[in-house]
Amino acid sequence: MACTIQELISQCVFPDLNLIAGQNGIGNVVTAINYKDVFDGAEDFRPGELLFTSGYGLRDEGTLSSLITMLCQCDTRGLVVQTGRYVEHIPQKLIDEADRLGFPLLTLPIRIPFSDIVQTLAPLLSPQGDQTWKTAALKQAHVFLEEVLRSDGHMFFPQSGNQIVRILLLEPGNYTSAAEEKWNECFAQILSFLQANCYFCRWRKLSGNKHVFLVAHPPEHSPSVIYRLHLKFVAFFESYGTNYFLGNEYLSAPEQLNSALLRAENGLTALREVKAKRGVCTYESIRFIYMLSYLKQNSSSIILENQALQQVLHYDKLNRTSYADTLRIYLSTSCNIAKTSKILFIHRHTMIKRLEKITAISGIKLEDYYARIHMSIALMFHDYFIY
Repeated sequence: MACTIQELISQCVFPDLNLIAGQNGIGNVVTAINYKDVFDGAEDFRPGELLFTSGYGLRDEGTLSSLITMLCQCDTRGLVVQTGRYVEHIPQKLIDEADRLGFPLLTLPIRIPFSDIVQTLAPLLSPQGDQTWKTAALKQAHVFLEEVLRSDGHMFFPQSGNQIVRILLLEPGNYTSAAEEKWNECFAQILSFLQANCYFCRWRKLSGNKHVFLVAHPPEHSPSVIYRLHLKFVAFFESYGTNYFLGNEYLSAPEQLNSALLRAENGLTALREVKAKRGVCTYESIRFIYMLSYLKQNSSSIILENQALQQVLHYDKLNRTSYADTLRIYLSTSCNIAKTSKILFIHRHTMIKRLEKITAISGIKLEDYYARIHMSIALMFHDYFIY
């Protein structure tokens, strides 16, 4: 895998990463990372690297005059200066040269240790494809999906094309922590849910207690089907002590099977690498999941101290209600009362009453954009990372 400078910035892999100069180079593809404080010569660098530095070597005027040119010649993809220890501001000479050559020059606070940088970026840059295809379960999934597409491809890809096709890879996160009958009950509920909400659902059990699904559902059910599976995983843990991971990806055409299956597996890999407890991950959400993990490592006390959420969860536990689920779905539909009511199979007026009750319980002002964002992130932290 690899990513561009623009993706690192736009996906907020590091929320405090700022582009200072070299806008024309933000499409540079990063395949590796390096850390240097003393810039001795070109032999220290490899093509494709994003270079990090504490800024110690930037205090030398002689270094400033030639550094960006040397890095461009080495095919380095960008320079990240960690400010706050040796430099507070980037020298103007460096900024001008980076702009002239279209070389991305960025800043990141020194308080973020390089070990955290490696932990966050390594999964995004590691070439996982060949290794993951060697696993028995993934080979079994590929054979099964090929069989389904050969026999039932006309159903999943009709001429009208008015449906969404997905590959789902399901695996238990804590298989030895719950009795077999509990896992069987959870799987039965998952299968029943998919069959009720999809036009077609084909599945097979794989080695290692994993399952693969090929489903086709109406466009209007995307992405609510996947998010509602996520909510089921949260409920399963509360009721049975089971945790599930689900990697999923769209399949736009039968000939895209290989890449779509690998992308679904990458979603599973991301959940495992960030040490999530449970959850779903689509390929396009991987970088957000890593960002969420990064925030967890560095700012969990700030983000998780959401008293409104704690009050809703506490009320649900005492009264066996499901206001937290209502809040999750309401926020996931961009606060659309009609859509939320339809998903929950309740009347619009009932939905309005529920929102009023949530406000009374927690004090949250749902009309406040920042309150909604804070609540959404706190819910994600709770669902993905908290037992």
